[in-house]
Amino acid sequence: MKNGNRLKLLILNLFLCTFTYAQNTNFVEKIHGFHLWTKGAAVGASERLLFNSVLAKALADIKAMDFVVQLQAQGELAVILDASWKHSSAYWDESLRDPKGHRAIVVAPSALSSSWQVKQLLIHEFMHMYHHNLRPHDEGWVQEGVALLSEYVYTGNYNVHIDSGFLFPELSLNTVLQTDQQSSVENPNLRVALYGQVGLFFIYAFKQCGGMTFYKALFDSKNTEKNGIEFLNKIFSKTNLESCSTFPSLFKKFSIARFEGSVLPGYLKSPLRDEKIQLDPYSSSAYKISKGEQCEDHEIHLKEQNACVRIRLQ
Repeated sequence: MKNGNRLKLLILNLFLCTFTYAQNTNFVEKIHGFHLWTKGAAVGASERLLFNSVLAKALADIKAMDFVVQLQAQGELAVILDASWKHSSAYWDESLRDPKGHRAIVVAPSALSSSWQVKQLLIHEFMHMYHHNLRPHDEGWVQEGVALLSEYVYTGNYNVHIDSGFLFPELSLNTVLQTDQQSSVENPNLRVALYGQVGLFFIYAFKQCGGMTFYKALFDSKNTEKNGIEFLNKIFSKTNLESCSTFPSLFKKFSIARFEGSVLPGYLKSPLRDEKIQLDPYSSSAYKISKGEQCEDHEIHLKEQNACVRIRLQ
């Protein structure tokens, strides 16, 4: 990328359906308390076998999770398998309902590859539903961060796209994934990177800033006057940890760790660029320097890579 070029940030989201699934939607059965539907052709014997194995096992795994129990106490839940949905593996919207009026999530049948991946997918989408009930005003990137972190909290596994979060640190952390608007990101690598880096940051915050204490604070329904960075600042201020005292201080530490390879030990490092890149708020970049060159005063020198890290906060 040429010096001075600004990465054009696009708001990432899915094309959200805000209506009740009715036409061409067929009831399959009720599995572990969840109403299962398919949209389109009737379910054949081979499809039913798949539902009864992969999906049934994943539903059995999540049904006793505390947030799922609370959701079911508020009303029955549904899973709609929609082969026409091509934008992502699954999605949820607050007004999405099955033909009987139950709150629902949509899953693309192509996502039913393995029970452990489907389990994380279900946790992710039902967590959106649960989190929205408590904090409907939260910014989209926080909503997505909570759902991605929840996959790790409840399974011990990272989202399958977490590696992509290292690839484009120049993308602004807090201006993506706005779930209240429709948009598209043409570059699929960029789209996944936007998604992955939010997950990376929330997992890093979880590990650095109090673990489950941090996680539980993300659902504080009493603190409705704050959201986004302001809300996270309030959480961090209660940790009594210097590196987690504010959102900017943690973001700075997170940014350096991405280039050092210490965000998730054993995973990727964020790549070094050949030259400086102009940054948007809450983004970072690192560029190589030649022997004898010096970083600017506001930059951080990575000795092992002989590179300079540039971090923009506000």
